[in-house]
Amino acid sequence: MIRLLAFVVMTVFVCAVSWFAYAQYPVTGIVLLVFGTAAFIAPGYFALLDPGAPAQDSSREGER
Repeated sequence: MIRLLAFVVMTVFVCAVSWFAYAQYPVTGIVLLVFGTAAFIAPGYFALLDPGAPAQDSSREGER
């Protein structure tokens, strides 16, 4: 669940930043969207595809 939440938050953040940048400078907005997708959205997406990978959840201190 934490991965899904992180993925949604980063998607909204990258889209919002690129949208505001696009309003002022269209080329900058597109570049931010492309690089933001590659750097922040894609890793979260691939983490969601692999349910066997360990989650980075610090709320379960006893489990390792």
